[in-house]
This record gives sequence, structure tokens and C-alpha cells, in this order.
Amino acid sequence: MKQKNKSFESILVRAEKLFGRGNYLLAKKEFEKAWKIEKQNNITEKIQTCKKEIEKLKVKDLIKRARKYTKKKQLRNALECFEEAYKISKEDSICERIEALNRILRDSDIEKAARNAEAAGQYLKAAELYEKAFASLKQDARVLKKALCLVKAERYKEAVSVFKDLNPSDSCSLYNYGFALSRVGQYYKCLKVWDDINAKDNDFLEQKEIVRSILVDDIYDRFDNTGDFARLYKEGKYLLDSTGRQDLTDLAELVEYCKYAWIKELWTDEQYETIWELLFDFPATVEPALIALYAKTCFKLAKRFSTHLSDLSMFCLTAVYNQELSGKFSSEAKKRNHTTKFGPNG
Repeated sequence: MKQKNKSFESILVRAEKLFGRGNYLLAKKEFEKAWKIEKQNNITEKIQTCKKEIEKLKVKDLIKRARKYTKKKQLRNALECFEEAYKISKEDSICERIEALNRILRDSDIEKAARNAEAAGQYLKAAELYEKAFASLKQDARVLKKALCLVKAERYKEAVSVFKDLNPSDSCSLYNYGFALSRVGQYYKCLKVWDDINAKDNDFLEQKEIVRSILVDDIYDRFDNTGDFARLYKEGKYLLDSTGRQDLTDLAELVEYCKYAWIKELWTDEQYETIWELLFDFPATVEPALIALYAKTCFKLAKRFSTHLSDLSMFCLTAVYNQELSGKFSSEAKKRNHTTKFGPNG
């Protein structure tokens, strides 16, 4: 009975920790284990909360995927994602996007019918269809004008909200979109938008460099005040990869710190695939602690997905023959011999 209570308590503690970190999928599994041992109302409530939060995350992911499809002009795929998201959330804003995509796709079908009519010599029919097809394009042009006017009126937050649903492609719109983003403190997104502008204008390049410098300072400020290591790493790495400046040594060290702090969080959440992606660029010289991390990550991936087996052999052998690491192995011969069986045939 004591063993049962101990098991129940340890599962519940683990579930609460995962719940606190926002890892609702794993938390739900742990709460369900605990509920099977002891059916408590508060555990049932936690399971229901986890389900709701998982649904929210699924909706968020579906909307993110839909936006990516929209940028790639894969509108039918985007529509499927929005429709699936709406089934879960029933949000009016998602319904509006579904209606907008349906209009665009309908207009696309009309335009195709117009081209077919024109090719068949049915010109009056084609003219009528073309008029219907281009009606929505005129509407988009009006919305874009609205966004540009909001920038001029210094209503930057509203302008950003309009721009993000338009997917602008011309240099003027991209510049104004990026400018609005910078004025609401979204410096990283501003630079990403401006990266799509193929301009060599010195004034623009100078302005872009100023935003880069502001982003550097912003990253340092957020590092001191927040623990969002994933975002800090991504934004810092972007700066290091996109600029040729030689004075960013301190930023490089900060990015490296954030990388391993993020890996620590990912390890707790058992996100080993993401960890491997972060570790994939092997440095020329590898510290013993890194060798151990590579080996442990490969072991977890091999255990869960039966992948990275050759990598597992390589890093485990490297760990075995590394004097600093092997010195930490058990002094018991039986356990030590078991460790050295991680070779290609072990």
C-alpha cells in the first residue's frame, strides 16, 4: 500500500510539473496514470483542462500551417487547415478567413472558366466572368491602401494587423509593413519582412542596420528579464547569420548560452528531435560534456524511433575512449563492462 501511494505521488508530482511548464500532452498522460490509481475529482478536472489546452495548441498550430500554405499560394491546403481549426474552436475570426479563402478560390475557378470561354471564342461570356473574377482583387487593393494609410497616420499596430493578412509582395508595401513592425517593437519580424526587398539603396540599408542594432540591444534586455531562450536563440542566430559585423562576439556567446538553456528545457519536455537539430552542426573540437550530450540524445532517439543507430555507436565509443568521461564510469567491473558494449556489434 505504501509503495502504491509513493508511485501515485511521484506520478502526480511529475504531472503537475509538466502542467506548470505548459506541456499539456505529457501532463495529461501522467494525470491519466494517476487517475487509474486513485480517482480524484481534482485529477479529472486537470485532465479536462489539459484537453482544452491541447485543443488550443492544435488550433494555433493549424492556423500557423494555414498561413504558411497561404504564403506559398497553396490556398486549398490553407482552407483545410482553417476548417479543421474552426471545427475545434468555433471562433468567428477563423470563420471569416474560411469565407475569404472560399471567395478567392471561387474567383480563381471563375477566372479559369473565363479563360476557357475566351479560348472557345465565347467572348461575351468570358467578359462577364472576368468582371466577376477581378472584383475581389479590387477589394484587396483597397485593403492594401488602408494599411498604407494607417502607417502614414502612425497607427502602426492596426497597420500590422491589416498587413499580416494581405501577404504583400511589392517593395513599397513590404517596406511599410516592416516599418510598422519596427514601430511596435517587433524588430526581428521587421528584418525578416525587409529581407524580401531586393534593394541596394544606401538609405534603406542604413535603416536596416539601425534596426539590427536595436534588435541586438533588445535581445540583451530580454535576456536579463525573460527566460524565452528559444526565441532569443532564433533571433540572435538570425543576426549572426545575416550580418558581417565583427563586433558581435558577446552576442555569439549569449546565443550559445541560450542554445544550451533551450536544450535543457527541450530535454525536460523530451523533445529529442529538436535537440538533435540544434546539435547537428558538429564543432571542429568537441568538449567531453558535449560528447556525452550527443551520446545521450542519440540514445533517446534510438530508443524512441529506432533511428541514429550509427551516430549512437560513434558517440558512445567516443565517450568510452575519452579519458575524462570514462573516468566517471562505475568502479564496478560488471557495470563498466556493460557500458562498453555500446559498439557497432553491442
